[in-house]
Amino acid sequence: MVWQLGLSQNILIGAIRLIAQLLLVGYFLQWLFTIHNLGLVLLVALFMLSLASYTAVKRTNRRFGGIYWNSFLSLLVSASFATGLTISGVLHITPWYDPKYSIPLLGMILSNAISTTSLGLDSLLENMVRRSEEVEMLLTLGATRWEAAHEIVKEAIRTGTIPVINYMMVIGLVNFPGIMTGQLMIGMLPIDVVRFQITIAFAIAAGSILATIGVVMLTFRSLFTPDHRLQLQRLRKVKNEPKLSQLFPLQQILNIVKVLGQKIGKADGGISN
Repeated sequence: MVWQLGLSQNILIGAIRLIAQLLLVGYFLQWLFTIHNLGLVLLVALFMLSLASYTAVKRTNRRFGGIYWNSFLSLLVSASFATGLTISGVLHITPWYDPKYSIPLLGMILSNAISTTSLGLDSLLENMVRRSEEVEMLLTLGATRWEAAHEIVKEAIRTGTIPVINYMMVIGLVNFPGIMTGQLMIGMLPIDVVRFQITIAFAIAAGSILATIGVVMLTFRSLFTPDHRLQLQRLRKVKNEPKLSQLFPLQQILNIVKVLGQKIGKADGGISN
């Protein structure tokens, strides 16, 4: 029996992209690791944050004006905190922006935070629409926006943090992270590998949980007016159909990267002078 799943083209494209992307990243990182330039490292980190925030939002079924900024700000604060604390407070890397450590660690934190923020956002928006009558009734009876919607907010945060909590539960028992496996294969002592992986796991968990809480709370505030009125008219339903344009950042993200990159370059030039 021959299964006609129509996956041949997708598998071929995926394999080609996998090889091409990893080769490009490998050459780029090899070059980046030899250049200890603060402005360049921050520019790369900014691009990663922008793409992560864009990807997190694109996985949701509902949007509103400002949702990309909410995603970007929550990921920026949470990932910066987790990465900075791990590099400076735990690993004591000098300089703190050493790309050999900062870029891979930031990438691991963001890749996990994308899933948690997407789930949290989607749960909040969908439940807010589904339970809008309940929320409106509570507001009519004199409840504040928090009193009317706090159960929906808490459920969204719980839903969003499920992947990272599951990750913490099974790491070392079912799941052996790729970086841990690689370190063991090159001959590092298991106890040293475990200590390092514990640090990375806590950084990933902290960044993901903080990002989820941040994006859910910012979105919650965006859906209500200061005088406690629900603004569901701001939401619009979208279809998540895969398009080629979705593989790349939005033009507005590129503009953000360009403007902030120029500012970073000027600041870095001023420091050098």
